[in-house]
Amino acid sequence: MRFPKLQSVEFEVSGWQPSPSSYPALRALAGELRLYNPSVVKMIFVNDFDRSVVTAVNGVCRVDTETSTELLWREK
Repeated sequence: MRFPKLQSVEFEVSGWQPSPSSYPALRALAGELRLYNPSVVKMIFVNDFDRSVVTAVNGVCRVDTETSTELLWREK
């Protein structure tokens, strides 16, 4: 809540037991995060060097399989 302009975050979840690797688990985790900071629209979850991108559009979180994770931090 102290970062009202934060739009993208990346989380390393490899060490979590169990690790959130399914799409529903990632969407649920992203939704929980947005409860505390609704300005976040892009969440990247890293699990053993594999990145999954979850994007929030109109309050709905979805796993974005088309986003190139190599270019994420080069965006605006």
